[in-house]
Amino acid sequence: MTTRIIMSFAMAEGGMMFVQWLRNRLMQHYGLFSTNSVYVDFVSARAGDAYYGVTPEAPLPHYATVKADLREHMRSATQAIPIGAMHPDWKEMFTKAMNEADVVLFILTKAFMASQWCLQELDGFKLVLEKRPGVKGIILDLEGIGFDPAQKGLPTANITLVQAGKELSQGGILWDRGLWKISDRDFDSLIRAIGEHGEWREG
Repeated sequence: MTTRIIMSFAMAEGGMMFVQWLRNRLMQHYGLFSTNSVYVDFVSARAGDAYYGVTPEAPLPHYATVKADLREHMRSATQAIPIGAMHPDWKEMFTKAMNEADVVLFILTKAFMASQWCLQELDGFKLVLEKRPGVKGIILDLEGIGFDPAQKGLPTANITLVQAGKELSQGGILWDRGLWKISDRDFDSLIRAIGEHGEWREG
């Protein structure tokens, strides 16, 4: 199925769990069910064939590798270790989703601004706009960074800035202490920026 929304985000400091929470909320709101309809790279990576460290002894071509992410900055507030997924075709998969998406949603945090990969994805949005000038970009600023699209060479007509705040929460997919979401009010602001899209509904 077609990607409607693609998210660009930093996984560190709770970002990994937040985007899964936000993906679920967006899919519920827009009536979306297919894996790639709201594209999150590590979710899509593990949706197909995957290697979980059991068999085969080495990952086969085009298999995702799913394993514990032992990087220190990925640990939760309670030092829990998350499970990550890496697909050998991740770049091609991300590019395809970016080229299909109606909305590119950037989750702006300090960790995002410190990530060369996230900043590359922001630059990649410029190339998408050259091919498809109608694509909507949304900056969800969670830490009051005050992003200026013009400073990054992005056309302000294509970018909507949504100010929101982190709200500590525990329960459901946000299973550990120290994880966070956005308030219902901030989620409604994000939906207004995306717009209502009855044509997206699946099934």
